[in-house]
Amino acid sequence: MNGDGQRIPIITPYPWGSPHPANDHVREVAADLVDAGWSPYVVAPSSTSGLLRATRRAVRARAAGSTPAEVLAHQAFRSTAYGGSPLPVFGIGGRLPDLPAARRARIRQLLELANAPGTYCIDPLAPGIAATAARLATTTVVGATMSDGRALPLPEGRRAARTFDYVDAMLADDDQVAAELVAAHPAEAPRVAPAVAPLRAPTPSWPNPWPVAAPLLVVLRTAGDERALRQLLAACASTPDLHVLLVSRWHRARRPTGIPRSLRGRVRSEQHRHREQLDAVLAARPGCAVLVGAAAPERARAEVHAGGGTLLDWQPGADPTATIAAARAAAGQPLPQSPKGDVGHRGALVRELVAAAAERRDRRRPAARIAGPATCHADLHMHTSHSYDCAVDPEALVLAAREVGLTTIAVTDHNEVSGAFACQEVADEYGIQVIIGEEVMTAEGELIGLFLRERVEPGMSWDDTISAIHAQDGITYVPHPFDRLHTIPPASTLRRTVDELDVMEVCNGRLAFEQYNRDARRFARRHGLLEGAGSDAHVLQGLASASIRMPAFDGPEEFLLALASGTIETRPTSYAYVQSLKFLQTRTPLGPRDEARSSPGDDG
Repeated sequence: MNGDGQRIPIITPYPWGSPHPANDHVREVAADLVDAGWSPYVVAPSSTSGLLRATRRAVRARAAGSTPAEVLAHQAFRSTAYGGSPLPVFGIGGRLPDLPAARRARIRQLLELANAPGTYCIDPLAPGIAATAARLATTTVVGATMSDGRALPLPEGRRAARTFDYVDAMLADDDQVAAELVAAHPAEAPRVAPAVAPLRAPTPSWPNPWPVAAPLLVVLRTAGDERALRQLLAACASTPDLHVLLVSRWHRARRPTGIPRSLRGRVRSEQHRHREQLDAVLAARPGCAVLVGAAAPERARAEVHAGGGTLLDWQPGADPTATIAAARAAAGQPLPQSPKGDVGHRGALVRELVAAAAERRDRRRPAARIAGPATCHADLHMHTSHSYDCAVDPEALVLAAREVGLTTIAVTDHNEVSGAFACQEVADEYGIQVIIGEEVMTAEGELIGLFLRERVEPGMSWDDTISAIHAQDGITYVPHPFDRLHTIPPASTLRRTVDELDVMEVCNGRLAFEQYNRDARRFARRHGLLEGAGSDAHVLQGLASASIRMPAFDGPEEFLLALASGTIETRPTSYAYVQSLKFLQTRTPLGPRDEARSSPGDDG
């Protein structure tokens, strides 16, 4: 792939590690774009830890100054497009239908790798990363529906209208789907176009998985056909020279039970995750008979035609003897001419729509005005008197923050957000930006939530606390993760949930040993986490002992994007000095209100 060509992202909402017709389509369109000199890359959901870690490293490499071409050229991110073209793939984790701020920020970063004036989204009307990318993209968005016999996701009401606002053109994979879209959204008819594209001509690059000389019968399996399959295999047992290859394309299927003894060694079951695997079988067997059940999607039939196989309809429950006779008649026949179609049709259509829509958009919209180089000086971890172990008044904290040069503070009281809201009430008077935060004591250690709207209940499990923070569209921030003098989660918990963590505090200004910060920094860089810094101040003298300078931001998404290019600063402060001040200021016995706010295990 030419890394200097037009870099265009293809967004699919279907997990990349699992076979799916839409992802096969993505690979074929990517190959068409590569043939035209473009450089496509894929953004897809994934639960593969290696791909997720590689994606985080890619984002960090880009923030550190690597060019988009260098990021895309990294071998760790490469998959294979149809026909053998290299195809970079980036994985997005997450369990929520509506992605939290951290996932949206990552999608924005990946979209920014592109230099083409367009983004290609698969099924952008359904909730998921394709719809999110359509909303976040600053370029032309071309959407495509991939119904393939499935129920078409057609959201109703304002949500669908908002989604269509971000889609410049919608391609439907057949006329009926286009009609359904227009019927559901009549006002969007000019944007909907039927785009029935034949499959790309096969160019097998896969070795033939089962090179047998005897006649071969290929059965494309579908869900729920096990009983009929056993009947077919029983009938095949009486044909001694017939071999049977059972292929699962888009669902996982076990080897069938009850195979006749006389058929042992002549039956093989394979999972074909990629179309090239099936093409290799068809190319090696002239006129190979392929059985396709009534429940098989239309794409399965199209693949057989494009690959040159002899298509035989398989009706479960019918007498399989005639089917086997037809398969034997097809064996050894000359390879039929497959309908090659217009190779590169869909890729060319995407390129044309991107260019046309981008031209229309440029005519409609005025030129964007570039914002000035505004920056902020932020301390992301501090406490007020609303924490049981701190005596600092909220207004005094805001005033002191201004005096030490801070412009942004995250107030993170223990198990409380009331102190942060109290600081926010007076923040405008002092010109300080306040982030509402809370240092939550979970069942496994402390975790900070930033950009909260309400208090997160302490005492929940680590996973439930993460979910509660993300449910508020908040950001998970791990404080002092390796300081053994604090209540911290086990390292195994951090590794297990690393895909759900947004920021790790790699510089805490109130640690007894600097090694704890170095351990946190090493973990964050190994796993590609954003790096944060905070003073963890419980007294005014500790403010800004650890802080970060970064671009100005508004909201959690921009915060994460700004943090990726931030610079951490430290101000030497004696640990013994600030701890002594904390002890002296909070030596008064706790009152009833303070005791109610404290919880066992809170240690500051």
